[in-house]
Amino acid sequence: MAVSPKTRIQVWGESAARCAHCKEQLIYSEDSGIHESLVGEVCHIFAQGKKGPRANPNIPLEELDLPNNLLLLCRKHHKYVDDHPELFPAERLAEIKIKHIDWIVRQLSISKSWDCNLASLHYLNIPRLTILSAMSEEMVTYDIDTSRGLHCLGEKLLGVMLAYQGLLERMHPLVIEMPDFSDPCEEQIGMLFKFNDRFRTKNAPWPDRTIDYSNYLKGDVTKDPQVYKKFGNWKLIMIVDPMWITTSTAFCDFSPSGGQNKFSGLAMVKSIDYDGHIITATPLVMGIPKSPLHDIFNMDNNRIPRSIDV
Repeated sequence: MAVSPKTRIQVWGESAARCAHCKEQLIYSEDSGIHESLVGEVCHIFAQGKKGPRANPNIPLEELDLPNNLLLLCRKHHKYVDDHPELFPAERLAEIKIKHIDWIVRQLSISKSWDCNLASLHYLNIPRLTILSAMSEEMVTYDIDTSRGLHCLGEKLLGVMLAYQGLLERMHPLVIEMPDFSDPCEEQIGMLFKFNDRFRTKNAPWPDRTIDYSNYLKGDVTKDPQVYKKFGNWKLIMIVDPMWITTSTAFCDFSPSGGQNKFSGLAMVKSIDYDGHIITATPLVMGIPKSPLHDIFNMDNNRIPRSIDV
């Protein structure tokens, strides 16, 4: 047997993408979140094999790959706990997992539930939203080819957008208000925040169905597509990956360079450049905020599908 993709997502979500032992952020990037890699590993508390570390023949095989027997660790500590089972018996690993989840709850205690206020979805960072949905105990699965971008999905795009709209309106993630970034601090790295404000736009391309967008970003904040906002001497930059722009109309709202638009959504702080006075954040979802009259003209909310299989 093996750990299913759905279970892996659940373990990543409940651990907030951090190592249960050292709290290290396990979504790694050397260029402010442009090229990201998952550097965490799902670890068995009781070993999967009969001769593995902390093996227990009394546990049924079908239970070894369930979430209760798994925790998320960085690669260094996964290797270490398996090399030294005498230091990390199953009881200690279970305790580490429980304390880690308690730590996450405490970290989120200053946050408030976010109610989706998006009238239209212009940007869906599907990998990031998958982890966020697991943290909110909402599972999301998809079987779509995104290599040329969401806007190339054709007739499948409507189903994807409706499914994620329903997901966002149900899961109510814990976030904080967009802070005043005129005096940033290290504690803000990894912070999930909501925004509903005007941003300047820069470098966004026009939609092109012939381009493979999977390697479009280059890690250069002077050239990559983005929206940004100034806070005194500091600038908040949110890099916009064209892969996750939903429609041709949405491309227009991120253009032209030097323009501006009002966006609402969620983002996570990735890095703080104290020399350049730049805060870089990764947007998870962006769209146009609802007007006060939106709900009056959208009375039939039961049409949003509750299934997230797309």
